Amino acid sequence: MDNKTHEHILLVEDEENISNSLKIILEAEGFTVSVCATGACGISRFQQADLLVLDLMLPDMSGLEVLNRIRKESSTYPVLIVSAKNTEQDLVTGLISGADDYITKPFSVQELILRIRRTLERKRNYERLAKDPLALKEYSFGKNNVINFETLQAKTNHGIIQLTRQESDILLFLINKKSTIVSRGELIKHIWGHHHDYESRTVDNFIVRFRKYFEENPKWPKHFVTKRGIGYIFSE
Repeated sequence: MDNKTHEHILLVEDEENISNSLKIILEAEGFTVSVCATGACGISRFQQADLLVLDLMLPDMSGLEVLNRIRKESSTYPVLIVSAKNTEQDLVTGLISGADDYITKPFSVQELILRIRRTLERKRNYERLAKDPLALKEYSFGKNNVINFETLQAKTNHGIIQLTRQESDILLFLINKKSTIVSRGELIKHIWGHHHDYESRTVDNFIVRFRKYFEENPKWPKHFVTKRGIGYIFSE
């Protein structure tokens, strides 16, 4: 039985033994796999693939710089970080910088495959949403805030903001749950499909960013309100 997915993964990993092993494993799962050993190679070739698996410690530049360069070209291209940098701050920085997911070394093969499949499924869901005539395309709230969920641009009092897909997904989830308290765990499960305690801080950082984007006074938020010990509530 042919299990080929027709989806192409680009591995940006300079340790040859790791990239070779992952290539064999992912090809056995039906993926087409290419490998880059440098960040420059990843930047030049990422558009040829459906998803990029990115190491952070590369010989020519940091993986975060690669991610930043990719985000300048595409706010929606799926990037999964795989790194030995495993502190809470490393994870928060990676996700806030625009990675779709972050997995630390050492990891189980099953977890990596699951994260890849979930990231690709979110990509497909986003593409279906973009084509759905009934889907929410634009949303206005407050005095001057307008979010365009097709272009991922937001008009705010502070100018035009280019959102990442992850930011867009979180905003859409909160908007659809407006006036309802949403827990951190609920948000994490919806966006990443799994829950680790240290990711709660990641959610907090996204909310802080939304307040900077959309609130007239981020210190006294009206739209993204904390319910201490419970979660967050979005209000128009």
